[in-house]
Amino acid sequence: MGNTNLYCTLTFRSDTEKFNLNDFESKIQLYKKKSWIIGDLQHPDYEESARVDSSAVIKSNTSYNYDGTEVISDFFEYLKFKKEDIIELKKIYKAILHFDVIVNLESNDSPVVSLNDDQLLFLTEIGASLNYSVYDYK
Repeated sequence: MGNTNLYCTLTFRSDTEKFNLNDFESKIQLYKKKSWIIGDLQHPDYEESARVDSSAVIKSNTSYNYDGTEVISDFFEYLKFKKEDIIELKKIYKAILHFDVIVNLESNDSPVVSLNDDQLLFLTEIGASLNYSVYDYK
């Protein structure tokens, strides 16, 4: 049985704008890149199709144990350092922001996850929703 661990992500999503990932990469460290998808690529006019799916993800380090306090704190420090860039990208691409805490339960340890007032205020300032996911691998 492995150790319980956790990490955080901040995801930019847009249903109306295709992302130029170079804009993101020049300002923030992306974790997972998804290029835009507009309709079916087989469609001759896929660039003009109405369906748009764009996202970009910033990811924290992964904790080495069940206590995510340090990982969460370090990630918020990075996000605060990049706050102006985050807000600018959000505005340019009409993006919705989602902050996620992901917990992988691989032991009987109880994960330690908490956000302080300053961290919650930061999420409010950038307009990010807060989500929490638990995956039980025990």
